[in-house]
Amino acid sequence: GSLCCSGESKSMHAFSLPLSVVSQTIQPDYGYGASGSPPVIPPNSVLKFDVELLDSHPKPKDKWEMNVGEKLEGANAEKERGNEAFKKGGYAEAAAAYREGLDFFSFSENWTDEEREQQKRLELPLRLNLATCCNRLGEFSEAIEQTTKALEMDPESSKGWYRRGVARMAVGQLDEARHDFVQAAKLDPKNVEIRRELEKCKKKIEEVRAKEKSAFGNIFKKVDLYTGKSALLSPCASSSVVSVRAEKQGVRNVSKCPKVYMDIKVGDNAPKRVVFALYNDTVPKTAENFRALCTGTG
Repeated sequence: GSLCCSGESKSMHAFSLPLSVVSQTIQPDYGYGASGSPPVIPPNSVLKFDVELLDSHPKPKDKWEMNVGEKLEGANAEKERGNEAFKKGGYAEAAAAYREGLDFFSFSENWTDEEREQQKRLELPLRLNLATCCNRLGEFSEAIEQTTKALEMDPESSKGWYRRGVARMAVGQLDEARHDFVQAAKLDPKNVEIRRELEKCKKKIEEVRAKEKSAFGNIFKKVDLYTGKSALLSPCASSSVVSVRAEKQGVRNVSKCPKVYMDIKVGDNAPKRVVFALYNDTVPKTAENFRALCTGTG
C-alpha cells in the first residue's frame, strides 16, 4: 500500500511501503532539489529514511456500499456524536453530525418494512435534533424544513410542532406559529415551555393587530386629497364609492364611470368593500392602471 502522512512535504510521493519497516533513499530530484531546506538540509542532498508502520486502518466504506445494518449503525454513531457536541454547546458541530447521520438513509429504496421502522426510530430524532440546532444558529428555514419532514413521519410529535412553531415565530409567520404551538400544547398539555411560547406568540399577534388597526383603522374615513373635505363614506355601509379626482374637476354622472372595488379587512373585523369610480374621461391612463391594479390584469 501507499504511505499516508500528515504535512505537506513534496517528497512524500516517493514512498512506497510494501513492508512494516522499510528504508528509503530519496534522490535530490524527488527531495528538496537544488534549493535544499536551509539550514538543516543542504542543496542537492540525498535523503535516507527508515520508516516503520505502527498501525493501519482499512478505508471506510462509502455509504452506498454498506448493508442496512452498517447504515443504521453509522447513523446512530453520528446521532451520538451530535448529542455530545450539543451538550457542550457546539451547535454547528452537532448539526453537521446530524446531517451526516441523515445522509446514511440516502440509499434505502429496497429496505424491508422492519428495516424502515428502525430507520424511522433513528431518522425522527436526527431531524428534530437538527431543527433544534438550526433554531439556535438562526437557520430558521432549515428548521422549518426538518420539522415539517419530521411531522410527516410522526404527526403526533409535540416536539416537531413546538420546534417548527419556534422557527415560524422567529421569521414572523405568527399565525402559523400559533397553530403549531396549539397542536404541541394539545399533545403535551403539561409542558410549561410550550405554553410560554404560545402566550408569547399570542402577544406578538395582538401587537401586530394593534399596529395594523392604528395604520389602517381610518381607511373608511377618507379625505379628498384636493378639497380637504371628508369623502362621503358611511362607516356602517358595506359598500362605498370613492371619487378618484385629478387636476380637472367637473360635473359628471358617477354611475356611468367604470368601477373597481377592494375588500379590505382590518384586524378581526368583517371585511368591508370600497368601490372606486374611475374618471377615465379625465385621466384615462391613470384610470386604466388603477383598474389593472385592482383586477390583477394588464
